[in-house]
Amino acid sequence: MHAPIGDVFNLAEIENLLALEWSWVSSAPLTAPSGLAISLAPARGPASPVLSGQQSVIRLHLAGDGLGGDLNCSMWALPVETDSVQMIVVRHVFDVLGPHEELESELMRVLAPGGVLCLFGFNPASTWRLWWLQHALHGMPMPRWNSLAQARRRIAAIEAVQSQHGYLGGSWPSASAIDACGDGQRWHGAWSLVARKQRIAARAVDSHVRRKRVVLAPGLAQLSSRRVGM
Repeated sequence: MHAPIGDVFNLAEIENLLALEWSWVSSAPLTAPSGLAISLAPARGPASPVLSGQQSVIRLHLAGDGLGGDLNCSMWALPVETDSVQMIVVRHVFDVLGPHEELESELMRVLAPGGVLCLFGFNPASTWRLWWLQHALHGMPMPRWNSLAQARRRIAAIEAVQSQHGYLGGSWPSASAIDACGDGQRWHGAWSLVARKQRIAARAVDSHVRRKRVVLAPGLAQLSSRRVGM
């Protein structure tokens, strides 16, 4: 019998990797504007520390067919205003879901122009893959491997521009704490990709053209105040 994919993230080795990734995000010079941030994780876990420079962080995780945590909602209808989030950190969600256009589009909708999107995924070219195979013999599910190159192509398709990438996690999973390091090797356990949402280019408008008033959909008018402890 195969274990649920969420159980993988309760293993000490994977918990340490997640903590390392968050530590890297917190300390890396990402120059994200101060404001609202979203942390999206594959499973419920310990509350992540506050991001430096961010006023508040909405912590979400996969929960059945939707998202749970500080908000309970579907993946394609976040109760967050368009262009209102300055940073989104997504750790291994697509290793569970595989490519997910609806979620990707929704994340880009709420991310502000110039805002930072930080993605993490398990590295299919890593020596960790042997560790995964060993555990798979005992029923542990394998991730839906997404390479850094695949992530780059998807980023380019959703109006974002890559600014930096790297590898981290060491050459083999560890049950003890790992030092944060942004200069890992290509065979290390996870990859990171940082991108920014493209700003909308200003266009000259003919002064003779009458401008029309646009009414926003009411469902996107404000951030829900409902919060559920993680």
